[in-house]
Amino acid sequence: MYQILVELIENHRIERFVWKIISKPYPKIVLKHSGIGTSSLEFMSAADDANRILSWEGDWINIDEAGLLDNLDDTIVRLGTRLRGTVHGRARLGRLSLTTNPHVNPQLYYRFDLGEDNPDEYLSMKVSTRSNKNITDDQLKALINRIPERERDRWLDGDRPEAEGREFPASLVDPCEDEGLDEIMSVGIDKGSPGFIQEVAPKAGIVTWQLPYEEGRRYITAMDPGQGNAPYRNAPVIMVWDVTDFPASEMRLRGFWWGFGDGSYQPCISQFRHWHEYYRVSFGAFESTGSQVGFQEYFRLEEDMLVYGMSFAGNAKYDALVALKLLMSKQLIRWPKDIKALRQQMLSYKLPDKKITQDIVSCMSLAAAFARRFYYSPYEEDTKSEVFLDGEPARHDRAFVERFERVATR
Repeated sequence: MYQILVELIENHRIERFVWKIISKPYPKIVLKHSGIGTSSLEFMSAADDANRILSWEGDWINIDEAGLLDNLDDTIVRLGTRLRGTVHGRARLGRLSLTTNPHVNPQLYYRFDLGEDNPDEYLSMKVSTRSNKNITDDQLKALINRIPERERDRWLDGDRPEAEGREFPASLVDPCEDEGLDEIMSVGIDKGSPGFIQEVAPKAGIVTWQLPYEEGRRYITAMDPGQGNAPYRNAPVIMVWDVTDFPASEMRLRGFWWGFGDGSYQPCISQFRHWHEYYRVSFGAFESTGSQVGFQEYFRLEEDMLVYGMSFAGNAKYDALVALKLLMSKQLIRWPKDIKALRQQMLSYKLPDKKITQDIVSCMSLAAAFARRFYYSPYEEDTKSEVFLDGEPARHDRAFVERFERVATR
């Protein structure tokens, strides 16, 4: 941006207001006028969540290509504090703007939608490349020819993109979204039936989704512990799955909780215990990588809870992801379409996953690996309630099978 402006200024009528152009320690263009004094355009990096420019203050900050920032919300919070105070007896303008190509970034489009939800405070605009007066007809034609037809609405007209689906493409996700579950929830809430709960939070969408317990059904729980808050990284996720007829038919989501830890594991533990008792869960699993291995000791003391830790260390994470993909490819796992965050995280998921929000995917892959570990049917016509890869449970699995048969009655 700096270099472009330097080139445009040369021989332009605005050049008479340019006092000096500085390239170090960071690029700066200083404007000066006898009537209004001195102003400057300064170009800095937003790397490290903009932590390096916390000592700066100004009137207007623009983040260019904001859609490429993984932690856009954190960056906006930090930069927003730089637009306060007064200078020369006047209040600072306090304006923060974002410009970007239409990259896949839920945080970006949350901000964009504020322009529609609260137009008195926010302004959002989508500008087509066709409106750029600096592009000739020949250049526009060349652009159109270079961009695949399915991508032109996005890259030429600024339409909102769907995530690429690098690990979980839309062709794999779409068949597993069950609008029938959405309908069950909608009817239950409209009638005021007990046990139907759906809660929504700003930025995150649906954070609690619960269908009531049904007598005679068999449930398992999966938990990815966390101390953060939805929709950000390290937010706790808990899921309840109905596996009564699995693998003869699909396992279905019965409960979803994307929580707010506020720096503590306790909300996560409390919700897990609540659903374990409410659904009379046969057994549960939690992700026990790293410091979370300590949960095993906690649940070991809870004699009425059959809960097992599963570490994602080494290749275990990849094995779990493969288990989820296999179940999805056979449509043996189903969830409600209305939980938008689930779709967003799956389509946005990529490896390595250290810098992306992926707790929902982690919890789903945990559930898939846990269910597939004890239920695997190589033959569709097999009518046994439990069928294993080798026909019978392995020596180390037998204890788990016997425990699973002890369906809770409390």
